[in-house]
Amino acid sequence: TLPTNAREQLLEVGEEELAKQGLTEQKGLWWPRFERLVDWFIEQEEQRRSYALPLACEVDGELTLPNGFKITARADRIDRLHKGALAIIDYK
Repeated sequence: TLPTNAREQLLEVGEEELAKQGLTEQKGLWWPRFERLVDWFIEQEEQRRSYALPLACEVDGELTLPNGFKITARADRIDRLHKGALAIIDYK
């Protein structure tokens, strides 16, 4: 389950990142959108965890095709679904 203070934790990270990026002056424009995004994300994550379990984060992978073409990627997250399948998540 998510921590009871998940919203507060995400908002704190948002504040830190705004400051780190030097965007505190733009906070008035972006902060209300970020708060809505945090609320949406928590709601989606609670629903998702009813049928999936986070397995790994920031996982690199590659696949080389028979013709020598190589595909590389980084999964933001990999979840194991209750029926045993895996879900690869990219938050971009």
